[in-house]
Amino acid sequence: MKMKCENDINGANVNGEMKSSTPERNSNLHSNSDPNKQIDLLRHELLSCPDLDPDCEAMQLALASLEDVRAIVGMQVQMKHQYQHQQPAIHPSKSPMIFSAADPAANSTSTSTSSTATNDKVKTVNSNAPSRNSNVNTNANANINKKKSRSIIKILIRTLLVDLPLITLFVASLSTGCLSLLYKDYLGPQLDYMKYTDKKNRTHDLTYYHRVCPLGQMSTTDVADLYIGDDFTTDECVEHMMVHGASLYKNIISKETAKSLREYIVQRNKNLKPKEEIGVLENENRWSFGIGANDHPSVADALNEIGTHGMIRPALEKIAGVNPGLVEMTAITAAYGATDQFWHPDVISMGSPAKYARNFLPSYSLFITLQDTTAEMGATGVCPGTYQCGNEDATDTCETYGYQVANDENVWTTGTGLLMNQQGFHRGAAHIDPNAPDRVVFIVSFSPKRLERGETRMLGQGGSYSTRWDMWGHTLNDLENAPTAIVQPWSTLRALGMYKPKNADWGWDFISQMSMRCATFGTGFESVEEFKDTVTIPKMLLIEYEKKMSFSDYFRACIESWKAWALFVNKIAVASYLTFFSVISVVALAFNTSFSKSVFKAMFWSSIRVTMQYTFVAFLSFCIYEHCVERSPWAQEIRDGRYMRSPYGAADKLESLAERGPIVIDESSILITDRFNFKFLNALIDSPKYHPGNMKLHSEIQGADKTFDFLNQEDRAVLADTIVDNAIGARSNFVVHNHDAIWVPLTLDEAKSYVTKELYLQNSPLLASLEKEASFLLSTNRYGSSVMARRFSVVNINTLMDEIYATAYVPTFDIYRSAKKLDAKKSSRVFVEKSKPRSVSVFNLLKSNLIEILRHKKKRIGKASTTDVPRTPSHNKTSSTAQTLKVGDTVEGQYNGMYDEWYKGKIIKIYQGAIIDVKYTDGDVDYGLGSANVRKFVPYQVGEAVDASYFQDEEYIRVRIIKKTGTEYVVRTKEGDRVTVKEFSIRRFV
Repeated sequence: MKMKCENDINGANVNGEMKSSTPERNSNLHSNSDPNKQIDLLRHELLSCPDLDPDCEAMQLALASLEDVRAIVGMQVQMKHQYQHQQPAIHPSKSPMIFSAADPAANSTSTSTSSTATNDKVKTVNSNAPSRNSNVNTNANANINKKKSRSIIKILIRTLLVDLPLITLFVASLSTGCLSLLYKDYLGPQLDYMKYTDKKNRTHDLTYYHRVCPLGQMSTTDVADLYIGDDFTTDECVEHMMVHGASLYKNIISKETAKSLREYIVQRNKNLKPKEEIGVLENENRWSFGIGANDHPSVADALNEIGTHGMIRPALEKIAGVNPGLVEMTAITAAYGATDQFWHPDVISMGSPAKYARNFLPSYSLFITLQDTTAEMGATGVCPGTYQCGNEDATDTCETYGYQVANDENVWTTGTGLLMNQQGFHRGAAHIDPNAPDRVVFIVSFSPKRLERGETRMLGQGGSYSTRWDMWGHTLNDLENAPTAIVQPWSTLRALGMYKPKNADWGWDFISQMSMRCATFGTGFESVEEFKDTVTIPKMLLIEYEKKMSFSDYFRACIESWKAWALFVNKIAVASYLTFFSVISVVALAFNTSFSKSVFKAMFWSSIRVTMQYTFVAFLSFCIYEHCVERSPWAQEIRDGRYMRSPYGAADKLESLAERGPIVIDESSILITDRFNFKFLNALIDSPKYHPGNMKLHSEIQGADKTFDFLNQEDRAVLADTIVDNAIGARSNFVVHNHDAIWVPLTLDEAKSYVTKELYLQNSPLLASLEKEASFLLSTNRYGSSVMARRFSVVNINTLMDEIYATAYVPTFDIYRSAKKLDAKKSSRVFVEKSKPRSVSVFNLLKSNLIEILRHKKKRIGKASTTDVPRTPSHNKTSSTAQTLKVGDTVEGQYNGMYDEWYKGKIIKIYQGAIIDVKYTDGDVDYGLGSANVRKFVPYQVGEAVDASYFQDEEYIRVRIIKKTGTEYVVRTKEGDRVTVKEFSIRRFV
């Protein structure tokens, strides 16, 4: 019996399975798949053997081995059954419980072993058990790490070979689709809006005249006059630029920076590739290329010194506006043998602010010499004062009177910069000194930054704008902080007009300036072929040019070809992906049922993963397009048809000037115009002041200023008459712009009124400042797009200014006046005190404060206990109407609180319970209406008599509604005509 039990023990392997010859026992063991239960069953069999002592050494060895097996099984469970089909083998030398059933002699020997030897074996097994468990744990951890590594590698391979290519192709397909939509909705219309034609713009948008400068007419012939003194104020720097069109500033960058930058440019010149070179006039022995702000540390240093310079920065910002936009950054090198360029402006007069101040941007180039430059080395030549000339060719004048900024007495010293209006004539001179180094000039050019809304200006025509494409979209602030502000990929997104930091300003982006250059033909591209040869777009992306193809047609064809190609490749990729899994599935079904299940599972989850990835990318693309495009002011203006519209197209006809015929004018004429009175024009606001005839008149007015205070009213009138007579005696004529941009003459009385008013303004800085602000408001409203603004605001401003002028005994100059006057009795505008500061209109400021100042009363404008500027309401009691209205309600407002004309709008703000701001459906906003001037909107009814305007900017006429269709109404005029009008073109008159 003892031998039987030992054989039973021999029948057990380490996996808990029995090799017993008893079928029932084997059945019990294999019927239970839990290894621990199998081990427990085997242990029970051993202990149940009746002829074997439970305390014998053999039994102890067997039980210890079973516990080792249990430990191994536990590790197998932790490793997620990775080794489920492997049977752990226990070395015979360490497992005395395992006997060979095929060798009875060995069994006999084993059973006859001495007690001492058996005890030694038991101790050996017990001492080796911890080491064996430790090895098992180590191996298990290693296997887990291997599994993780394999999983990571598998994910990486799947991502690189499957997910990333699919997503990339899908993004390409989405991008080309969005680009196609963008071109259809916005870029194509933008090209059309940017077209500048004689019929559309040349006559009606004129702000100056075609001034042909006679021989020798320059502001100065002495280079010393061009230098800005160390004691110049910012205003003096601006005036210097407005007189000469060119100013020299010393030490803009340090000599160390200049030296380092020069070395970098010279090294670049030696390694220039043909594609990097920029064409220049007389390019033999001349080199030029576009520079990036961070191409070299010396570039960033030079830009930082320009941006922080104590004189050039304030002057430039007052000339071109705060934080002007970058339009050019390059270097020009002239070596010995370079010849004279011909005299030229960088911007032609027919496409410049010299004649069209609100259609084209002024641009200013800063030429900084990087070494001491003599005349023989090719110092730049200038013709001061010619920036206002309309001559296409001023060679005779400049050849005779033009000069270089360096001569025998003056050297153009290192770091000195020439700030020059690009409309002025200049040239690069010949390098004729064989012993002198190359002349290297670093050039940075600026224009006023783009207006967020209402921009009507484009880059001037004729300029090369030598800027590397990824530098577009940036401003002076960005250049000042180039290492942090101009970095990839943000600089590329900035150049494409897609992204800018929150606190940054938009410059002129690459796409906008390219559209301008393509649309106008006069700013760099005369044909599609020239465009293809110039731009840095891979040739494989450009389609073949067909004759008579416009830029718009060519771009549309290119984008559609990109879209078709991307969509085709994306379809091929997805089809290949699906085909691969389909083939694997068929093979799996044919050969291995269990393997096919795992394949189907993998296909399912892979499809889910790809679908989620595509959905996420599509949603992200939609959000980006919606935020960056659809909601941008640029897109809104294109949708509304207001993008690049004629800035003066909406002006009302001036009856007082309508019958006057045009007059020929010249440099001696005295020009009077309101077409420069816009704050965003910056220094150009004062352009008429620097016309020769105007400069002479204002010189006489300033000379009379000293005696003006001591004269009575009659003597002041005599003084004005004398100045006018002197001007006329000098063959000067007083002319004014009419509503069609035609210069027409003033009468003698009008000229005297104008001069008298100028004398009063010269003598009163407060009145002069007030007049300037009022002129901005008048021009903004007179040439605005809103009929109501042109009809009412101009009248309001003129009436209030009349009150002020009457108080100060200033005569009125009535040329730009509307025939209508403000009826103060009908006004019900509300002005109340407010406890919290808010923006106030100039009307309230004038009415409540400035009149009292002009009367010399001791009334302060300033801190009050409850308000900055008091506003007294015409209706002190809060009406029931105001109590029932809330922000967002659709209402009718009585525009400006006067006249029996009510327009549909929405309440955008209510303060102090009775003061209401209303935004009308045409975009106008009425601030500070009283509750009596606002009422709930009742939909227009069929049969109701209303006022309607057929077309935008047309006058309203009385009609009757006969049919309503959505937001459109069919109306009948008094003559019986039927017309369809939009809802926003209707108003009530009661």
